[in-house]
Amino acid sequence: MSGRNYNYLAKYLEYLQSRGRYTFVLSDILKEFNVSEAALRLALNRLRLKGRVRSVYQGFYIIIPPEYSVHGVLPAIQFIDDLMHYLNKPYYVGLLSAAALHGAAHQQPQESYVITVRPAQRPLISGGVKINFMIKSKILTSGLIQKKTLTGYVQVSSPELTAIDLLMYVNRIGGMNRVATVLQELCEVIDPARFRQVIDEKTPVSVLQRLGYLMEHVLDFKPLADGLYEIVKNRIRRYNLLDIARKGTSTKSSNRWKINVNTRIETDL
Repeated sequence: MSGRNYNYLAKYLEYLQSRGRYTFVLSDILKEFNVSEAALRLALNRLRLKGRVRSVYQGFYIIIPPEYSVHGVLPAIQFIDDLMHYLNKPYYVGLLSAAALHGAAHQQPQESYVITVRPAQRPLISGGVKINFMIKSKILTSGLIQKKTLTGYVQVSSPELTAIDLLMYVNRIGGMNRVATVLQELCEVIDPARFRQVIDEKTPVSVLQRLGYLMEHVLDFKPLADGLYEIVKNRIRRYNLLDIARKGTSTKSSNRWKINVNTRIETDL
């Protein structure tokens, strides 16, 4: 590719930035240039070596503005919406990532968490960014909200859906103590009336039992627990362990959540 065309490519990426775009797809760029794919890849590699662009997925690139040049990559929150549209998969930012966006940021997550549908997606690792993909059978849009980012909007689980997911994927994000620590701050922004919007027949009742027990007996948010109990009380039929990752004896108690306590929960707050 000639120097003139190489400069034009750099200027085209500057044009995308001026319009608030920080991602692009190789096939779209090919339409803008009368060059071969090999020549275009060579030009992109020159920009990569200069720290201007990075490929984070096959055919999907991010533009790195000067303020992120030291890191060599954009934060995942800035490009995840474009990436998931590129993959043509429904999604939302969830778990610890969503909790941090809702203000439960006592421990800022070092990794990002995205909930999507099958087929399963391998973790994406690029530079200092790691995105973990969790799988659900379907995405309930009633539990999603939009958050503004530098590059547009991103879909995020509501505080209520985030709380449920934290218990659903507890063993993928650090265990019960970490979940309880995050929940202690997240409960400040939960509206118990909105639990009805995010609970359906596929929500495991055992997850709701553990969430209710934590809110009532560990975190002292009884009004939230009361709201959740009114929704799920007719589904609670048998006892479940508080922490399924721990084996051994448990204390069978008469709490309304029918939770057998087999561990002591300690938060970092």
